Amino acid sequence: MMVASALAVAVIAGISNAAAAEAPPFPELDTLLSCRNLTSKMLVKSEQARETAKCVYSEGIARGQLQNHWDLVTPDAVKNCMKYQEPGRQSYFIFRGCVSYAIGFECIKGAYRCTTK
Repeated sequence: MMVASALAVAVIAGISNAAAAEAPPFPELDTLLSCRNLTSKMLVKSEQARETAKCVYSEGIARGQLQNHWDLVTPDAVKNCMKYQEPGRQSYFIFRGCVSYAIGFECIKGAYRCTTK
């Protein structure tokens, strides 16, 4: 929840990138594999399928939120945040949290001009 709040603050706040650098390529994460791995130990197969579908849906929302604000992400933030994306456990939720932190830190450093509406 705190992750979504940090990204929401970036959305609500008037943020402009002082460096105006070109955004890095958007990462394609294998969240389906991650969701399947997350639910693989469930004994009831119908419940496993339902929970996998919920996971994939939620990952899609996190992915969309990231794409909507991708122009705020620096190449260094992507490089750092990708360190936490292990094969078989890739998640846009985890990535979004890391990126949200990086955007907030850029505001605090003064690299971005961040103001509230």
